Amino acid sequence: VLIIAGSISRTIHKDTPHMEIKGIIENIEELYEEADITINPVQFGTGLKIKNTEALSFSKPLVTTMTGAE
Repeated sequence: VLIIAGSISRTIHKDTPHMEIKGIIENIEELYEEADITINPVQFGTGLKIKNTEALSFSKPLVTTMTGAE
């Protein structure tokens, strides 16, 4: 199951199979406990990618874009 969390959840169709739409998360630690891997599909931006740092701080494998890896 692919878990979608955060503001992007508003743009995902709720009836998509094999996805769990969580929305905005109050307790991020619980979300990371559920995760086997994390995905940050960032397409633009500069500076520190805080979602990457957050995922790695929970010792989760991270998949990101070239921009996310900068």
